[in-house]
Amino acid sequence: DWAKPAAEIDRQIRAFAPWPGAWFEHNGTRIKILAATPVSNGGAPGTLLDDALTIACGEGAISISRLQRAGKGPMTAGEFLKGYDLPAGTVFDVTEDVIYAAVEGDFSLVPVRVTQPR
Repeated sequence: DWAKPAAEIDRQIRAFAPWPGAWFEHNGTRIKILAATPVSNGGAPGTLLDDALTIACGEGAISISRLQRAGKGPMTAGEFLKGYDLPAGTVFDVTEDVIYAAVEGDFSLVPVRVTQPR
């Protein structure tokens, strides 16, 4: 839930990495977050703040440093962005439930909708 404090999201990412993992989806692509750091940047929760994969949270933001697309190997944020279009200003919508599911080993961070910046 991008509306949660960055520190809480960071703890969940660390607790679930590398397995079962915490992830989000963008245009039907599952992206697992392997490592992130809470930072003091701010903005509307769920907003991609820069071209370095910093996402605004309810309090602060998280800077994603390592991630993995479905079917691909782990990579740094820089490597990921060279081959995947995710521009600053992208908003991971949190108007509906965005949850960490904790049911029989399924721990996941899944945004409900994603919109591109205009």
